[in-house]
Amino acid sequence: MGGPVEFAHFRFIQEKVGEITGLQTYDPSYCPIPHRREYMKSDDAGAVTDDTFIRSAFARFYLATKAPRTPRLLTNWMEANEDFSFWWHPVAEQVHRVARGEADPDTAGRTFTQGGGNGWWTPVGILNAGNPAGAEAEVPNLSRIWKRGGTGPAQRNADSARPEDRAR
Repeated sequence: MGGPVEFAHFRFIQEKVGEITGLQTYDPSYCPIPHRREYMKSDDAGAVTDDTFIRSAFARFYLATKAPRTPRLLTNWMEANEDFSFWWHPVAEQVHRVARGEADPDTAGRTFTQGGGNGWWTPVGILNAGNPAGAEAEVPNLSRIWKRGGTGPAQRNADSARPEDRAR
């Protein structure tokens, strides 16, 4: 997690940086996708990004709640428990819109300007280790707050509840 390796996967990090035994500073040579320096919260070793804070919030959500987890539960929990000051503003505002009743958590992602979000779901992968189908069902369900959704079976099942699909 964090700015120096924000968009990198394990093999890429291993190839570019080697074994990491401590905190790293930003170096564009090992960032697979060039990003603005201001994206990180500082240039110091171990600098974090908004995704670090969001991912940590998701981990706390999973530790504090039990299944079944719904977009409404996620929104209510985040609104009650999280400090959004380090979140990417559009993502935080979407949680607030749902909490204020301005958007339905199950369909809010259909009108949200898409962006971000892949790294937030690391806790789901960890909790579903050895159960990819479990993770595949969980992520599209909860990400409906921000995303239009994927194309996998879980998303197709979630989408089948949309009024426009029922009318077909």
